[in-house]
Amino acid sequence: MTVGGSRSRMFLSNLNERKAVLVFCYANPYDPADYAGYQAEFVRLIAAARAERRPVVLLINLQDGYPQPNAVQRKNIGEAWAKAPDVGGFIAIVTTSVVIRGIITAIEWFMKNSPNRRETRAFARSGEAIVWLAEKSEIGSAELSAAFEAARPQRVAQHASL
Repeated sequence: MTVGGSRSRMFLSNLNERKAVLVFCYANPYDPADYAGYQAEFVRLIAAARAERRPVVLLINLQDGYPQPNAVQRKNIGEAWAKAPDVGGFIAIVTTSVVIRGIITAIEWFMKNSPNRRETRAFARSGEAIVWLAEKSEIGSAELSAAFEAARPQRVAQHASL
């Protein structure tokens, strides 16, 4: 598990390398270093997926008001995925932003017939995302829920106050 940030900025991730599952939560206020943390965990996730010969299962939780990645961050994320054409997977993004959910849905429409595609969906509620990921992967919803709970922002706040 990776904890980042200070009292004013938090992110938390939970990586299960054996099952190639990564849960990443972003909490306000925003700090560009959050994306660096994601990139580091992403590299470990891809390595785990290759080692275990499994598709990745990625759950990203964006707290209300958390900004979208900027152009450089989007480019870095895209290049990281491009370096892993052999790794399939399922990605769920949880956000209350209708705009972000709409963008993700539109991108999925365009990418539907693309080779080496990772199926991506956006959800307003984590419970819906967990059910979808459980249906798509071979990982039970109870296990995914536990991973999500381990990466909840309030746990970071408790952690940071120690």
